[in-house]
Amino acid sequence: MTHNVPYIIIPTLALICYVVLLLAMLSSKKNRIINAFILYLTVFMLWTGGSVFMRMQLFPGYQYWYHVSIFSVFAIAFFLYHFLYCYLDYKNHIIHSLWGILTLILLVLTYFEVFLPVPTLKSVDGTTIFVYTSDWKLIFPTILVVAIIISILNMLYHCYKKNDFDVLTLRPFLVGGLILVLGNILSVMPGNIFPWDTLSGIINAGLAFYVLTKRRIFKLTLLVSKSVLVFLSLIIAGILNLFLLDLTSKLIDKYFPFLISQKVAVQCIIFGLCLLLIYKVIQTGTNLLFIKKEQTNKDSLKTFSSQVAKSLDSNTILELSEKVLLDGLPVSRVYFLIYDKKRDHYITIHSSNPLTEKTLTFAADAPLIQQLKSQDQCIFISDIKKTAIYRAMWEKEKQLIDQYALTALVPLSDDDSNLFGFIALGDQDAKSSFDYDSVTFMESIRAISTIGLRNATMYEQAQLEAITDSLTGLYNRRYFINDLESAMRSKKYESIALLLISLDDFRLYNELYGSLEGDKALENISLRIKNTIGDYGVAGRFSGKEFIIYLPDKTHLQALQLAQSLQTQMTELSNKNENVKLKHLTFSAGICVYPYSAMTYSELLTNTNMAVYQAKHTGKNRIITYQKEAENSTYLGESNSAVTKHSGAYEEYASTIYALTAAIDAKDHYTFNHSQNVATYASVLAKHKGLNAAHVDLIYEAGLLHDIGKIAIPESILSKPGKLDDEEFVVMQSHVVNSIEIIRHLPNLDYLIPAVTGHHERWDGKGYPRGISGDEIPIGARCLALADSFDAMISKRSYKDPSSVEFACNEIIKCAGLQFDPELAFSFVKLIKKGVIYINMPRENE
Repeated sequence: MTHNVPYIIIPTLALICYVVLLLAMLSSKKNRIINAFILYLTVFMLWTGGSVFMRMQLFPGYQYWYHVSIFSVFAIAFFLYHFLYCYLDYKNHIIHSLWGILTLILLVLTYFEVFLPVPTLKSVDGTTIFVYTSDWKLIFPTILVVAIIISILNMLYHCYKKNDFDVLTLRPFLVGGLILVLGNILSVMPGNIFPWDTLSGIINAGLAFYVLTKRRIFKLTLLVSKSVLVFLSLIIAGILNLFLLDLTSKLIDKYFPFLISQKVAVQCIIFGLCLLLIYKVIQTGTNLLFIKKEQTNKDSLKTFSSQVAKSLDSNTILELSEKVLLDGLPVSRVYFLIYDKKRDHYITIHSSNPLTEKTLTFAADAPLIQQLKSQDQCIFISDIKKTAIYRAMWEKEKQLIDQYALTALVPLSDDDSNLFGFIALGDQDAKSSFDYDSVTFMESIRAISTIGLRNATMYEQAQLEAITDSLTGLYNRRYFINDLESAMRSKKYESIALLLISLDDFRLYNELYGSLEGDKALENISLRIKNTIGDYGVAGRFSGKEFIIYLPDKTHLQALQLAQSLQTQMTELSNKNENVKLKHLTFSAGICVYPYSAMTYSELLTNTNMAVYQAKHTGKNRIITYQKEAENSTYLGESNSAVTKHSGAYEEYASTIYALTAAIDAKDHYTFNHSQNVATYASVLAKHKGLNAAHVDLIYEAGLLHDIGKIAIPESILSKPGKLDDEEFVVMQSHVVNSIEIIRHLPNLDYLIPAVTGHHERWDGKGYPRGISGDEIPIGARCLALADSFDAMISKRSYKDPSSVEFACNEIIKCAGLQFDPELAFSFVKLIKKGVIYINMPRENE
């Protein structure tokens, strides 16, 4: 057979196209598919280039370029198979290896001219003709090529049948294959001189390139990469220079004869200038057409990354992510879904449309979510709809996709590739589509958002752990107190009801059933507290067996009803274990409402504690509402008794208290009398300030024991006639700590410790032992401080004579706001002047 090919333009253009595509692919991010396509494209380029250079008989000779061309022709089938094998992610390594080995054998035999000898050259009427000779042995490469094509069709069929891949996206590529076959058939038709095979190769490669861009594997703007632009500039400048050579030569000969000897150098300079100018023009044009949007997205990503790096707030990061996605992608809605372990669903926590923020949810085991987990990359709904995955999806999923017009899902995974959330994009612009740049942009947002959200979550988790109790999940004491103080300072609420719950005999419960059972009980109680208060209050763990709740804008009655509900639930909890009979857990609770029964945080907490104290010492398992008038205190116990009057618990512990005061009297008679006076004066002041009877009794008892620690002070210091030196004064100050150590070991008297501890504190914070100030000092301690100072001034001591009552009153007024609570100081002096308080007065009920 003979081929007379006078045309060189088509093969040359084909070669240029192949080089452009190859340069673009080499500039792209590599993966299996891209690498396979580069090999496929290289084979086509070698085929066309070898054919062109053979016909041009370039160095090192047409025989060399013939071998390049024929090797490429015989290898095309295998590299087509290899490309589709990678593109479809097909798994059949045996067949793939078989075709590779057979193709390699075929190429070796071709080199030794077993199937087709090198053509000979003949010149007929001035035209060069390549004469080919072949025989029956050409059937073997033909059989191999046909077998590989059949294998390709079989691979496509299996993928289509399994429907785990959208084979229909390959339609342009298959059309290209048919065009390639048709072109090769036309090229061998008798009398044909047009290079149909080369032209069909260009079309086939172009359609394959189109398939890659549609699957978002290739970045289209790489067609205008620097290497491609340089190559195109060289081609255009070279063609232009062919027309300019003769013109420049004539111009130099006519007008610049002195440059004739440097004519070649001048032409090279002109070529270089043309090349530079053409490159700049092409680069500017492509930047305007392609690069502008890409640069905008890069700037957005840079700004976004910087902002996320500076934030540890998840809401801020979500808002930043939403904004950059809406600005950079052709969508109008963005949803952020995070996995909720309790519900086993991915729930919406943030949305560009607040009205639908909490309505879009997906079950963790939904087919679409499983696909997102397995791929761990962006999923496009349009792609999913063409596969069996969509048919396997639940109807609810399909409804959600249609309802919210979802177009893409972007996974958010942790370091272990666990899907902790994802971004759903919706309402895509009908005139736009997701391309390679969109995928890259989404992947970048995904990476930055994932790191930012993970860091923010870790920070928020650390913050949460710092403010919550690890066992119960309630706020810890420190955070609760700060939050309560903040709520009171804000003045946002008309009232705040404080409820303090103390479990009865919880130490005994732990001893009977063990600490694990005790922890389980605490967890159950805390869970019921959280469920009961809901969003209407704030709860915390106040101590080992105490829970505390504050309820904004709630009354005494509402707080009481909530406590009663918890009491009922406690009873049900105790009766729940039918097989194991455990001791019934009960609690004593106190309620106080700001500002009706307390004006400050310190007073609110003190009064609530006082109510708990009353409940504990009047039978336990009851709820006490602290009010200014004792008869309004409420007790609710096992008998559900109604409102009763406080009877006091002083008589119950009177013998213990008097035993202690007698001990100090044996060592220092002054301290005994002084303690009785202080107890009387302070309790009268407390009563006239509106504290209820139980609180007044507590202050009286604390007054009797406030100096009990002086038992440990040497008599030489207690009875010293002169002023104490610094060392002696430090020893004397230790009597407060000594008092605490004695009282805390006495059963049922530890409630006196706050008042005893603070009676030497000062209003301005310069007292001891803690240096607290203002309302931080318990009101009982403030009453004791006034009574203690007053009695000390009017009493005779070893180091001083007694002062007059008038002098003592003036000193108290003088120190109001410095040493003493100013309000209590003026009230105390007023009571003295009215004769309500007088020297050595007995207690009112004695």
